[in-house]
Amino acid sequence: MAEKEPKQELAQAPPDKFEIEYTPLGEMDPIKLSLSILLNNLVKPTKRGRKPSVQDLTAFLMLCRARRLNPFVGDAFMVGYDDGDSANWAIVTGRDAFAKRADSHPQYVGMRSGIVVRKGDEERDVEGAIIPKDTVLIGGWFEGWRGDRQYSTKLRVSLATYNSGYSR
Repeated sequence: MAEKEPKQELAQAPPDKFEIEYTPLGEMDPIKLSLSILLNNLVKPTKRGRKPSVQDLTAFLMLCRARRLNPFVGDAFMVGYDDGDSANWAIVTGRDAFAKRADSHPQYVGMRSGIVVRKGDEERDVEGAIIPKDTVLIGGWFEGWRGDRQYSTKLRVSLATYNSGYSR
């Protein structure tokens, strides 16, 4: 089995071999993205100053194009974190990108969302994101409606499942 070549961290913006142009979902005007545009304008180095590899930047660029996300308005982010002697990069889709996608669907009716908190042995769902005094945040919840379905979609997630310890 062949070994994978290690990803090379960038010291500076790569020369662009290609630039892509597409129209993000819900917008009228196209945007242009390239590896150097991403590196120079949208990606912050890690705390140790590390930058993403060409592979990381390319994956982010292609995801944005495929899903019609606009990273300039916060639809998607590249979040870097130091991990020992290297850096890792996560691609995160912003909440507003999901809201735009839902709003564009003709059967979308609406949604509610919030947090799950615990006080003593009692858990409760709270609409919004303000943690009530004397409670502990333990998760989040969502409920959405479509006009063509009899029942709403309800989801609850545990904070522990998504908390990597690298961001808020």
